[in-house]
Amino acid sequence: MELLRYEDIDLSQTVKRSEEDVNNVLDTVSDILKNVRQNKDQALKDYTQKFDKVIIDNLKVTDEEIKEAYDTLDDNLLEALKKAAANIEKFHKKECANLKILNNEHFPQNPSNLFALSENV
Repeated sequence: MELLRYEDIDLSQTVKRSEEDVNNVLDTVSDILKNVRQNKDQALKDYTQKFDKVIIDNLKVTDEEIKEAYDTLDDNLLEALKKAAANIEKFHKKECANLKILNNEHFPQNPSNLFALSENV
């Protein structure tokens, strides 16, 4: 596996995708969001069963469950997760500097504003 350092990544090359790939993703995400809006918690339970192979009755995680999970987490894994979160935040901030908001007329099938790299607009 190749190790990439954030500073060494050419962001413009990393985030380029073909229009077809983006449209496929947008269609899939749109379908999932529509299902969740219509079927609410049941849609989330169905997706959990489909993708995670777990049947859940209650979506709410209690404070005790969160504390127990945190307390049983390996220290090395916790540090790795913290570092990953920091890297994701750093990447997101840099990415946001290159984004331009497109209004709804560009994507009439999606009522919310979408973002695209200004280079690709």
